[in-house]
Amino acid sequence: MVRSVRCSLPPRIAHRTWTAPPTTADFVSRVTERLTGLDRRLGDRTATFDLLARTEAVSSSRIEDEHATLDDYARALVGIRANGSATAMVGATAALRAMIDDVGRGGITERSVLDAHAVLMRDDPVDGPVAGRWRQVQNWIGGGASPRDAAYVPPPADDVAEAMDDLFAFLSRDDLDPIVQAAIAHAQFESVHPFTDGNGRIGRALVNAVLRRRGLTSSLVVPVAAALVADRAGYFAELVRYRDGHVDGVVTLVAAAIGTVCDEVEYAALRLDEIEHDRAAVHSTSCGPGGDARLRGAPRPARGPGPDRGGDQCRAAAGPALDGRGDRRPGRRGRAAAGHRAATGPCMGGVGRAGGARRARGTHPGGRGAVDLGGRAGGLGGGCRGGGRSGGAGPVLHAERIGWAG
Repeated sequence: MVRSVRCSLPPRIAHRTWTAPPTTADFVSRVTERLTGLDRRLGDRTATFDLLARTEAVSSSRIEDEHATLDDYARALVGIRANGSATAMVGATAALRAMIDDVGRGGITERSVLDAHAVLMRDDPVDGPVAGRWRQVQNWIGGGASPRDAAYVPPPADDVAEAMDDLFAFLSRDDLDPIVQAAIAHAQFESVHPFTDGNGRIGRALVNAVLRRRGLTSSLVVPVAAALVADRAGYFAELVRYRDGHVDGVVTLVAAAIGTVCDEVEYAALRLDEIEHDRAAVHSTSCGPGGDARLRGAPRPARGPGPDRGGDQCRAAAGPALDGRGDRRPGRRGRAAAGHRAATGPCMGGVGRAGGARRARGTHPGGRGAVDLGGRAGGLGGGCRGGGRSGGAGPVLHAERIGWAG
């Protein structure tokens, strides 16, 4: 029988600062320039058909081992009976949109995060009743049905509200680089793990919310998860390193993911231009004599510097997609590990499955548990910090502070 469990208390970051190494700072700056330029040129256009929001939601769900076909997703989107994964993907799209829209009405607040979680999980047969609430039970990552062998045990339920208040204070700051702030906020959110389920999808939606609040995007949704899903193991490893006090890795990872999907959005826009041109040319052939000549002689839109058409491999996670100014190198495509695609073309994400063990049901490989270890309603109390408490049935939590020093 498990009599005690060691849990982690993420650092308080509301007033902490982190200075990026020169190479990281330069890379983040180039990605920022690339993102803001793309938002100016393509943001309004992509927002009209919500493609990128759906790409992000579907890819984020796939990180959680939620898989569905395009037909399944379409059925769930219009309210027709579909499998649970497709319904979860539609919920993730709505949650992402809700959080981004709330930024324009009052920033990133407790209410906006709880509302987004309620939208995400309201149809879940297990966690639906507690959707939109901070967890009141202890959870863990990995280890199956018991936290004894868990890879990570988040803070006790009684500490969640305080930890989230600290995170919201961090999110309200304007003295940090926006991408750095988004990366740290995401890693901190995953370390607190404030919900019984849905933490990963809400935490990745938080990245887009930060980018919107800080003005890097005005209408563009950045499908960061479409890049992260290509290497789930590497992504999870950087979250673990963050908890060990290493911030640079997760910042570089998020910046690289943003740079990768900027390239993919550019490529998708070029393909859509070609499709629209071809449709217009075909339409012109039905408008009277001479149509064939017009079709044959119709100029195609200039491709300009950009990706070639070779292969289905996705962009490299780091610098190959960017030159010294943050622009694309003419005719170059980066390649990512495992041959998985990022969000290329007008599809629902177009990503392949990356490696990693399947989970029983949770937010990371290895299974997720959530249970009242204290044997009473409301979960474990603050007494776990002192190394034990009297009363109740079940193991006692021993908490220790983790994370980076500001």
